[in-house]
Amino acid sequence: MTSWDGIGHGLTFHAARPLSCQNIYVRTFAPSDFLAESAQEWDCIDFRKRNQPVRSATLTWTLSQPATVFGFGLWWEALLQPGVLLSTAPSSPRTHWEQIFMPVLTPLKLVQGDCLTLSLSVDSRQEIRINVAWKIRVRAADGTERAHQSLDMQRGRID
Repeated sequence: MTSWDGIGHGLTFHAARPLSCQNIYVRTFAPSDFLAESAQEWDCIDFRKRNQPVRSATLTWTLSQPATVFGFGLWWEALLQPGVLLSTAPSSPRTHWEQIFMPVLTPLKLVQGDCLTLSLSVDSRQEIRINVAWKIRVRAADGTERAHQSLDMQRGRID
């Protein structure tokens, strides 16, 4: 059961859930909130040169133990000069910046050996401002697909 399911009083927010999950949220994580094999680098920007405004990556994890995934956490690190690193990682000293949470539409109940794939696309073109899209696939150890979700901030907007 999730907080969406336990409203009570005959209320349901099932229609709001897909809209709400198509957004990213600022929150603070503890290192223990993540799977043991979770941290991966997915993007590297050098601000001394012109960078592509649309960037993407695919990250994959093979589960070493059962887990339920409610979303993904993102943070950044900036090397300001050799020996001076600014980080918003959950394991780093806290700053006024926090981490980003990208939810899944429905929790993913994973078993040992499942392969979890996250495909990210970030569009920071000036006319877009920012859009993040993420696709999630879960494949069993035998290669069969067990789950697939596709989320996009554009679908989480109410204009």
